[in-house]
This record gives sequence, structure tokens and C-alpha cells, in this order.
Amino acid sequence: MGGDDVAGVGFAAGMERLSLLTNANLKRTRPIAVINMEAKNIIYAMKIAQAIRKNNISVLLDYNIKFEKALKNALKDNASHAIFIGDEEVSSETVKLKNLDTRFEEIIKINDLLERF
Repeated sequence: MGGDDVAGVGFAAGMERLSLLTNANLKRTRPIAVINMEAKNIIYAMKIAQAIRKNNISVLLDYNIKFEKALKNALKDNASHAIFIGDEEVSSETVKLKNLDTRFEEIIKINDLLERF
């Protein structure tokens, strides 16, 4: 094409071929936000996030930020649901689940959480 010879290596693959190589079968295209309202409950929040991820669902989990900022991030990232975790939820082994499209909120047991998705 003209000019000096330059050493280099190239690689290209089509998106369809790359998708065939993955084993990811994500159930959702929109993430779920886990919002921890108390810093001391971060381990509880991380366990919930990990359980959801094991079901091939994308999770947003912000560390050490204020509630309002975490909710704003969830809305910005187009999360379908938000899971709120506070002291009361930890002590009762529940979470507050909010559908961010309909704004419907409910308190559910941890064991019932994965059935919602």
C-alpha cells in the first residue's frame, strides 16, 4: 500500500463466532442492583450478589457509597430491579426488592429471591 514495511500481527473474529465460544447463558440483559444501606452489612450484600451471579444474572454492587448515589447509579445503568439491604433486612434474612420500572416494592425472604428472576 505504499510506504515503509512495518512488522505487525493482526487478528479478527466475527461477533457471531465469539458468541459461540462462550458458555454464558445470561437470563437477563438488564442488571440487578444490590444497594447496601449500611457499610457493616457489606458481606451480606456480597453474598446476595454472588448468589444472583451464580444464576447468570448481571449484578451491580457499589461499595462504600451513599444510598442516593447507589440508586442513581442503578437507574443510570438501566437496572431492572434494586435490592435494598439494611440492618432490619439482615436480622430478618430478607431483602427489599423494588422493580425500577413499575416502582413496586416488596419484602421477601432470601430463599425466595432467585425465584423472582
